[in-house]
Amino acid sequence: MEDKNTEADLEARISATLAQVFPGVQLKHQRRFKIRLGHTEFETSGKGYVDGRADILVTRDDVPLAVVELKREGLALTKDDEEQGWSYAALAKAPLVIISNGADTRILLTHDQSTLHETSLGATELVQRLATAASLAQTSVNGAIERLLGADLGLPAVRAINSFELDELSGSWTDTKPFVSDFLVPRNVTETVRSTLCAPRPRAIVVSGAPLCGKSSVLRELVTTLPTAEGTALYLDGSACSEGLFRRLSNVLTALFGWPATLDQARHWLRQIAPDTRPPLVLCIDSPGAGPVLRSEIDEILSDTLGNVRIVVSLEEAEVDAWRLKSNRRELTRFGRNSEVVTVGHYNDTEFAAANLRLAELGGGLVHGASYAAELRAPWVLRAAVAPRMEDSSLTRNVVLPPTLGLETLEIAEDRFAQLGELRDSLERVARAFVELLDSSQPAELVMASLFDFYIGREWLRERVRPEELFALVQAGLLQPGTGVVAGPLYFVRVPALFATLVAERMQTLVAKRLGQSRNIHETAQWLVSRCSRMPFGDLVGAAVINHLMMNVHDLAGLRLLNALMQMPPATKVLSKGAKWVAVLPDVGVLDFELDADNNLVVQPRDGRLPPFKAPVEEDEMRAIASHDAWLILSQTRLFNLAFRHKNMSDDVNVAAWLLQEVATCPVVLRRIRKQMDDYHVHQIGEVEMPCAKLGIVEPVTWAIAELLSSEFFKDERDAWVLEAIRADNLPLLGRLTQALKHLQKVEDLGEWASEMLKIHCNPKWEHHPSFH
Repeated sequence: MEDKNTEADLEARISATLAQVFPGVQLKHQRRFKIRLGHTEFETSGKGYVDGRADILVTRDDVPLAVVELKREGLALTKDDEEQGWSYAALAKAPLVIISNGADTRILLTHDQSTLHETSLGATELVQRLATAASLAQTSVNGAIERLLGADLGLPAVRAINSFELDELSGSWTDTKPFVSDFLVPRNVTETVRSTLCAPRPRAIVVSGAPLCGKSSVLRELVTTLPTAEGTALYLDGSACSEGLFRRLSNVLTALFGWPATLDQARHWLRQIAPDTRPPLVLCIDSPGAGPVLRSEIDEILSDTLGNVRIVVSLEEAEVDAWRLKSNRRELTRFGRNSEVVTVGHYNDTEFAAANLRLAELGGGLVHGASYAAELRAPWVLRAAVAPRMEDSSLTRNVVLPPTLGLETLEIAEDRFAQLGELRDSLERVARAFVELLDSSQPAELVMASLFDFYIGREWLRERVRPEELFALVQAGLLQPGTGVVAGPLYFVRVPALFATLVAERMQTLVAKRLGQSRNIHETAQWLVSRCSRMPFGDLVGAAVINHLMMNVHDLAGLRLLNALMQMPPATKVLSKGAKWVAVLPDVGVLDFELDADNNLVVQPRDGRLPPFKAPVEEDEMRAIASHDAWLILSQTRLFNLAFRHKNMSDDVNVAAWLLQEVATCPVVLRRIRKQMDDYHVHQIGEVEMPCAKLGIVEPVTWAIAELLSSEFFKDERDAWVLEAIRADNLPLLGRLTQALKHLQKVEDLGEWASEMLKIHCNPKWEHHPSFH
């Protein structure tokens, strides 16, 4: 009721004031009105009378006439009220300013801010004033802009700058710009930054991580979601700050608002919108260079000369020390003393679920099971993988996004880093050194750790790659020095998908050379598998080698190598007493295992942080998978468009169709291990190990079956392929076929066919299988 009374009182006061000042003149008034500053249009803040003052625009025949600053009764008129009203009038091109508290009314001319002695203007006088009103000088307009941007329009101005900066960096899915306009995944790191900003210290936060891990997106999220109660976030593209932060800010203020602000005016503007009495102004500087001007300006801000300002900077890992350490590397810079580093990595489970949900809202659905695909957890890989498909999505037509990428991972990396130039040549030499390292004897700890990351000893690499090349790769964020699981310094690769493409190229060369030397094909296959089994993305590297050889239709080397790998099937075996093995567990380290003579499993941590322990196990309980790396490679080959014909055969044989019929009979789960402990559930049915169907498609071979059966070129053969798979009476093949068909039930134009195949062929098989019950 009080609000309604206040509103009614305000309207009555407006009408009374206008009747007093303009007797007998027909006028209209707007309590919210728009003004344009340069290329930016603002709506007035609309402060209510309840706050002590209302800004009102008065028009006659839709022509601006006056800006009224109406104050509550009892509040004295001040020079600040006159300045505020004059600023709005100058920009609204209204010739008059009226300041009134009911008891006292003043009328000013906008063009020179002089006071009229008259307290009312009739129609005749009004026409005269309008006719003689002079246009404002540009300096006066600039003064009005400066005042309003630092007061009433400060927050809207910050939002306009953020939109200006972020819109310039945002585009479509297939654009080369860093952001997709309507796609932003909430990151846990953003919440960490927000909570840190709520504390009095530190004054600055560094968001760091591997290349393309989403550092810039964290700043974008912070800017677009930070509640005004916690602060006002201002985003600046750091790559445009080569001449300094204030120069960039003055350029933006000129471009957006038509205010040619000097560097000192830009400083003063920041000071106006960041007083100590408010929540902080958070300057988010995205990927700045290390220019001395910018660094000195940030030091100036950290010295508290500009008010309550915090700084959030996104930096590549290799740049962090240069910002936080002095050249002697013993002392911290001012920025280092006042900053804290937070690290952003690949999507965790919560973040990936949020990404999946947002993709679904935009018309793209990741196939169930995608959360287990490690490659899709890299933000840049996920975007590149879904980009061409999302471009075809719509509100009426959803697109299918794959649950695993396979060789597409390498293609995406090759395309994304196509502009590396000489850096690519240097990284290629590192890849050659890595492949050479695989032929050498290495400690078991390093061999195990290398299943997850590309590690290379520093001395080994420095003997084969020039120091200046290594330095350039470190500066580019592609390599990072450090220590690993063995004594001695190491380099490890920060963009493993890209490095895997270069390793694959080198392996192709070496395999072709070995075959050219008339090496035994089985020996070559074993050589390829043994090396691929000791590296990240090894299954993709091996598949890339196979695919490369298969493309040479004049040479059967690829097909012979394919057959050799087929003759290296995986199997499970029972570990006998006395068996020993080594494992690396994340966050635990290297563990030695032994099955002793009393059938106890003895576990001995190597670093001594945990005491050794043992536990009894049942006879024949301990099983291990004999190497399944050959069939892991085969499950990734995707040779859908190749066919061959034997001299005794009348029809072509589709390579993928034949290959999948064999590989899908594998009695163990066919997926490479991840650094994180996989939490998917596996069913053990006799000697067969199968992933739980509720997990979705988690094996590349299952997705390959779904792709084969949905391919248009395979349309006439899919029924026969399903029948042949059923006749094989093989439980793993049946399980993978069933999972692929369950996915195809949800695919447009294939759902009815897939449902029929399940009902007629698969379901009866399951019902008669002992495992069904």
